[in-house]
Amino acid sequence: MEEKDKIEPGISSPTYEELLADNEKLKSANEHLHDMMPSMEFSNTIEGPPTSPKQMWKQATSGDEVTTNAWEKDWIAQTEINIKEFDILNNPVLSEHRKEKYKPCIIAGSGPSLRLNVDELAANKGDISLTSCLHNYGFFEDKGIRADYYVNLDAGDITIGEMSQGGSKSDQYYWDSTKDKVLVTGCVGHPEIHRRWQGEIKWFCPPMPTRDLGEKIFKILGGKLVVYNVGGNSLGACMYHARAILGGNPIVFVGADFSFSSGRKMFHPFATPYDQQFAGVNTCTDIRGHRTYTWPSYYNFKVWFDFIACGGMGGNVGTQWVNCTEGGILGAYPEGNIKQIKQMRLADFLHGYNMSDKLLDEINKQDDPVLLF
Repeated sequence: MEEKDKIEPGISSPTYEELLADNEKLKSANEHLHDMMPSMEFSNTIEGPPTSPKQMWKQATSGDEVTTNAWEKDWIAQTEINIKEFDILNNPVLSEHRKEKYKPCIIAGSGPSLRLNVDELAANKGDISLTSCLHNYGFFEDKGIRADYYVNLDAGDITIGEMSQGGSKSDQYYWDSTKDKVLVTGCVGHPEIHRRWQGEIKWFCPPMPTRDLGEKIFKILGGKLVVYNVGGNSLGACMYHARAILGGNPIVFVGADFSFSSGRKMFHPFATPYDQQFAGVNTCTDIRGHRTYTWPSYYNFKVWFDFIACGGMGGNVGTQWVNCTEGGILGAYPEGNIKQIKQMRLADFLHGYNMSDKLLDEINKQDDPVLLF
């Protein structure tokens, strides 16, 4: 045996049986990690989605007609109420324009993997802006996480009761705590949410699927609001707010699963009635190459985000998309994860932005100047 092939002194070669035993231990540990906190290894990267932009757009918008038929009357009626009760046109979202230009922005969906990120968001977010779906309100309040903006897109009264989901206190406690918070809401939103919200309200108009309906809404308003491109979902409204209004870049996703959690039948980071609606789900591939479950409508949302990340209708370039969800299906396909959405841990992303603070602590410990990396 040549010198270079020898095992280092004091280290013996493991037997085949020992290797098998170690492998079983590793397998068991990995399964435990995946169940409690998914493995931090992501799938390989592919150049782009295996379908064309035209096919992606068709997939993403396949439910628009059903949505319009179900909600058109409510959108019109609730816009009429909101314009009478609230000073909408004097409180547009454009008042927030470019407030985060040249800075990263975190946007928070309500997917089950959000539970993996709450400690980091509470302790290490620093002054990075956070825009969250309104559904996270009670959950974030209990965890000590302050969102700079809460976004409401939905028109249904179900959103009123969701304010306290994931929280441990009464509905009234959470409504009272909104005094120093900012709500970004669609003009079609349920009026009762706006009545109960005690802080600032900034208004936008959701996209209308037909020109005729859009003209009706603007006629009711007596003026125009910024129309958000939302892809039919609240996180889409968060994304548009962070990128187009605040001017943030990169856009960092958390809680953007668009699927049930791996190994569980949970659709949010906290127990909700949605967990019982497991019928009619489809299987799909998550960001680690595992099979998981989702509803067809939420798969369409995921495809819309992938479409936007790949350039959208207008060849959008220059935006960096970072998925720190650590679970779910955003950017994922059986062939791998698309390169247009970078997959990474939130802890690693925040470490990069907080590194100067940590380095200063180290510098202050040194008697002489020293290179730290």
